[in-house]
Amino acid sequence: MNDQQERKTTPSFVPSFKPDKAILASMDNSAKATKKTVASKSFVPTPTTLEDQAPPSIPFLGQFDVTPTSVFHSSEGTTPSFYSATTVPGSRLFMSPTLYDSLIARKTIPMQVSPDPTVPNHICGYHTIGLLEGPSEAPSAVWGRSTVRYRGVSHDTSEAHCLIRIDGVSTLSSDSLATAKTLNHPGIVALRNAVVTKEFLGRSTSLLIATDLYPNSVTLRAAHTNNPPPDDVLVAYVVQLVDAVRYLMTVRRHPVVVDPSKILLVGVNRVKLNSVGVPDIISARPRAQVCDETGLTNTIIFLATGGSRQPQRPLPLPVANVVSALRSGAGIDRVQALLQAGFSTVMTGALSYADHLEDALSKSMFSGQLMDLLAKLSYVVVTRTGPVGDVHILTLFHSSLFGAVDGVSMLSVARALAMLGAGNPEYVGLRAQNDDAVVVVSYAELLMMLDRCWLETSTLKS
Repeated sequence: MNDQQERKTTPSFVPSFKPDKAILASMDNSAKATKKTVASKSFVPTPTTLEDQAPPSIPFLGQFDVTPTSVFHSSEGTTPSFYSATTVPGSRLFMSPTLYDSLIARKTIPMQVSPDPTVPNHICGYHTIGLLEGPSEAPSAVWGRSTVRYRGVSHDTSEAHCLIRIDGVSTLSSDSLATAKTLNHPGIVALRNAVVTKEFLGRSTSLLIATDLYPNSVTLRAAHTNNPPPDDVLVAYVVQLVDAVRYLMTVRRHPVVVDPSKILLVGVNRVKLNSVGVPDIISARPRAQVCDETGLTNTIIFLATGGSRQPQRPLPLPVANVVSALRSGAGIDRVQALLQAGFSTVMTGALSYADHLEDALSKSMFSGQLMDLLAKLSYVVVTRTGPVGDVHILTLFHSSLFGAVDGVSMLSVARALAMLGAGNPEYVGLRAQNDDAVVVVSYAELLMMLDRCWLETSTLKS
């Protein structure tokens, strides 16, 4: 049976993926120097430019690129342009560290718990309880009651939620809760559950509300007090808020309370109305409130001025038109119509940012596939499971990846693994450390060997 027939009949347990052309093109400079050549000591392609070389201190592939990005909020508190359409600096192979850290934080932060003796280990079906925001010194200006925020992981779904404790509430409206749980809009923080409890130590009856958790999020009041956003970001905020308010008024199910302290900044200039439906849930008379046009107007002015009494700049024209319309009592549909230009700008920026995230996702998938290949290759080499000849050649290939005498280039390792995963017909020369004999083998043949070895490994396990 020839190689081609054997390749067809042998199950492939290693994904035969084809990396993105742009990714391979970015590594072309390294490839040209090694095509069908035999190196003297190491057969890992050597980068031809300083830019292609990975810093020797980089511990793993996911942190290959250390170039900062300019899309996200900086630690100095400045706010970048909304969904900047410009090209974001970042790794050509792997997700940029800024985005990587941001996404990882969403999974790791909910699991970090600071011990709090006043909080039980388990509350109303939640565990891993941690304090997000301590009790306020004064009652909430919106709810009129003291509130505390925790994070907890649901026993049922294993998802992390934000738990809002509102003291002094002994009853809730079941109908209003059921209605609030059906609200579904990208501009609204989803409400998951609410229950009256006495489980908090040293406390009387409290209402515990569970909502979606957004780690590292802040309220607009905290983010923009004395720090007004740029005009394009302000327009983006207003567009999102008006759209969310219009949705709530269209379904006519819950009152709208708009206040900077109840609006979360959850991502790259993404805002969400928080605590939607809570007034109905804690009120003895559901639907006691209506759309808060005054609150929306005051929120816009707060954002434009940074909370100061005197405006520091003229409002952008679309925002000025919205404020004027709200003050004159215009309907929400009319207000939204005044923001057509703003909607177009936001849509363009959002699509650009979606492309950026898609590119980052493809890089993450690419590095994951390389990790899968490397893990299987290493397992075969260490356990030496499979045909003796295949294991020997795969061992030589594994040694060539990491046996460089002048330091390991992660870019070269990534390129070699990508060629292996794609079954590329290009040849590579392999030689043992103390042997003058050279084995010339293609990446396609190496992949077939890995398939055979991994098949035997899987058979032994079963």
